[in-house]
Amino acid sequence: MTDALFVVRDGGGTAPAELRLARRLVAHGHRVRVAGPPSIAPLASGLPFHPLTELAPAPLCTALLDRRELLAAVDVVVADCLLYGALLAATVAGVRSAALMPTVYLADRLAGSALAAQPRWATVLAEINAARRTVRLPAVDSVTDQILTADRVLVLTSRAFELPSVHPPAHVEYVGPQLADATGDAWRAPAGDRPLVLASLSTEEQNQLELLRRLVAVLGRLPVRGLVTVGPAVDPARLNPPDNVIVERYVPHAAVLDRAALVITHAGHGTVLAALRAGVPLVCLPMGRDQHDVAARVSYHGAGIVLPADAGTAELARAVRRGLAEPAYATAARRLATAIAAEDPDRAVAAVVGAAAATSRNGADG
Repeated sequence: MTDALFVVRDGGGTAPAELRLARRLVAHGHRVRVAGPPSIAPLASGLPFHPLTELAPAPLCTALLDRRELLAAVDVVVADCLLYGALLAATVAGVRSAALMPTVYLADRLAGSALAAQPRWATVLAEINAARRTVRLPAVDSVTDQILTADRVLVLTSRAFELPSVHPPAHVEYVGPQLADATGDAWRAPAGDRPLVLASLSTEEQNQLELLRRLVAVLGRLPVRGLVTVGPAVDPARLNPPDNVIVERYVPHAAVLDRAALVITHAGHGTVLAALRAGVPLVCLPMGRDQHDVAARVSYHGAGIVLPADAGTAELARAVRRGLAEPAYATAARRLATAIAAEDPDRAVAAVVGAAAATSRNGADG
């Protein structure tokens, strides 16, 4: 039995994906504890949970090292790849570590690039090295270098979805997306038999209200049935849907996708992979974060159309028509669905167990 401490952040779709992996471990007879901000406690229901109030590198590292019960008898610390303090604490405590990347492989973009030079990431690197100084570790040259100090980096996506030009280091492993299973949750579909289009943007605030209004207007003018989910960030009452469009705060994607003909999304990794697992093509409207990178892979594989998030109604309408009418998009989506279905769903569990037993890259003796 492997004893794992999961350190998770509240990052929209990241925590649900990472905690699905935690529950898979438990289902296979391993022991899991979870540490993270109080906001994720409901997602960790049923698992031993330890609240953390500060996730910046130095305070997080100190908090984990000071709370000895969290690291006592732990075989592996499994941390979101952006929780640098958790990876540092594992190194100092001599515990194996696995960094979770709940999207496509992006670590290389945080070294020697225009992105890495942006003030935000320059500040992050300074915070990482300040934390490393407090525990007497040498500075790293980039955020990438800090992420790759983990004994294993587990990318929670399908290798088939990745760009062929991406070649991570040997200790980086693609272990498959951690998606919600299909449910029997009841949901209300618009009446009729026209194609069902699901529009679902971020569950977090990303200034998406005006885009949602444009999408509702576009779907209302097309011969489709529209289901628009807005999450907690937008009040459904702020939208005025026509008769062929229903607006809901939340509907599980897995309950809808087997009936959907097209998904319109901000290109969040979880939504995109759920659609592709179901063989449904996409219209991607990336707004930031990793979304442009995810959308680039959709475009490369021919599984959808990518537009800027400020696209107007005429451009959006053309994209929806193309996504529904041109069979190449659905064919590409089904091809990826076949590849995803062929992957071992328990590979991620084996990877965590393997990380606990691996030779440490940081001198931990286990």
